[in-house]
Amino acid sequence: MPSTFWLTREPVHCVTQWHLHDNDMFKCCDPAKSHPTLAVVHGLFVLPHLAAACDYRPAAQRAKKPDNVPWTALNWYPRIAVAMPQAAFTSIFERCPMKLCILDNDFIDEAMAPLFGSYGTMTEKVLRAAGAHDWQIDCFSTPRGEYPDSFEEYDAVLLTGSKADSFSSDPWVVELRNRVSGLLASEVKLVGICFGHQLIALCMGADVGRAPQGWIAGRQVYQWHDASFPITGRKSVALLASHQDQVLTLPPGSTLLASSDNCPIAVYHKEDAVLCVQPHPEFVETYSEYLLNKRRNTLGEEIYMSSINSLGQGHEGIDFAKLIVNFIQKNTITAKGPINNES
Repeated sequence: MPSTFWLTREPVHCVTQWHLHDNDMFKCCDPAKSHPTLAVVHGLFVLPHLAAACDYRPAAQRAKKPDNVPWTALNWYPRIAVAMPQAAFTSIFERCPMKLCILDNDFIDEAMAPLFGSYGTMTEKVLRAAGAHDWQIDCFSTPRGEYPDSFEEYDAVLLTGSKADSFSSDPWVVELRNRVSGLLASEVKLVGICFGHQLIALCMGADVGRAPQGWIAGRQVYQWHDASFPITGRKSVALLASHQDQVLTLPPGSTLLASSDNCPIAVYHKEDAVLCVQPHPEFVETYSEYLLNKRRNTLGEEIYMSSINSLGQGHEGIDFAKLIVNFIQKNTITAKGPINNES
């Protein structure tokens, strides 16, 4: 019997034998009559949950499910463990990166596009710097009506910021709200930044509207409230913000993680399903400075100067991006094994 390789604290002792073959296709596990829900991936007997996580077949074949493999729980695999040789485990999961869908909800001004590309590009860059090195990350432009054929193949969907209002009646925003409402009823994790944070909250039943104090910009410091959901052991976190709308009431069933006097609901989460943040972990000082200069007249000289001066104090966008990476990986099977709250 091989040593047990733990993925979570809830083991499932059902793998009783294994064989390594040169087989890149899924097969029905007829020999595993002792457990009819076992499947074979690369010659290893595993749960179908694990098979779903390890679908590394060619793209043309990936759309077709494996023949004769039970499909009831194939897209849900947050709490399983499997006994197999560690070397075999690592070999399989090195070929099975996390899959993240980024819904890019705005366009960067032409002047900044050569430097920053898009909001999706900026978000991907900070997540990779925070540990998502080998992830498959696909970006779709929602204002252009771009969406994946299915969200089911993704471990998480991330919504970027936008200059649009999350409560807008613009057709593309209405369509996005419809899509997010569907995702909230699924098993795909949701992450929201700024506009995305607001739109997800709105779909969850929260009130969203103009911030009573007007625009919030530059470096902002937020108090961290939930010690069970730590961010690098801090009691506060500094991030770059740029918004005139915000979440006004906490979404039902969610937990407040961070707040400030100007932004009472800055970060919230709902169990292991939703994580949303009002400021921008993907922003850097150069881009924030550009936005501040662009909105100088709108902000007024006092807010503009204090916001510009705040940029020199630095921010912790990378640290928050690490929190996002850990949240997406938590209770999800990856090459790196388990991710827990103390990572």
